[in-house]
Amino acid sequence: MVKQRKGIGRKPTKPSVDDFVAGGNDAELPTVSTTKEQTKEYNHRISLDVDEDLYMALKLAALKAKTPMVQMIRGILSEQVNT
Repeated sequence: MVKQRKGIGRKPTKPSVDDFVAGGNDAELPTVSTTKEQTKEYNHRISLDVDEDLYMALKLAALKAKTPMVQMIRGILSEQVNT
């Protein structure tokens, strides 16, 4: 005996512009992603390969300092080049 599958319903349709206008002042505005509009504080990226011991030491030091590891590394690099 074969069990009958339950049908999966239709996907809800996205509201159109006309639906939004018909909603009046109470209509919700659609959320827009602003990731492309955000300005970047840092313009350059550096990749650095390190061994497991150095990585863990950096991670633990950042944890103890309660600061993100990348921020701590930027500080260390700045001190080394006197900026």
